[in-house]
Amino acid sequence: MQINWESFSTYNHDARGIRFKFEDLCRQLFANENLSGNKQFRYLHANPNNHGLETDPIYDEVNKRWIGFQAKFFEEQV
Repeated sequence: MQINWESFSTYNHDARGIRFKFEDLCRQLFANENLSGNKQFRYLHANPNNHGLETDPIYDEVNKRWIGFQAKFFEEQV
């Protein structure tokens, strides 16, 4: 099976909507890619006070820096 946006939206609908599922996937990818080397696990906490970021910035122990990410899903094509 090849992953694409059409199959992602087909298999990931729930009561919270496709946008939530996409942002949840992005949180998982971010943690796996950037925080897997950390000795102490930190929960990625969503905070509306951090405009433009999906979670509070988190410390990357390997590269000794604070990092964050942004993810947006738009259902309508422009």
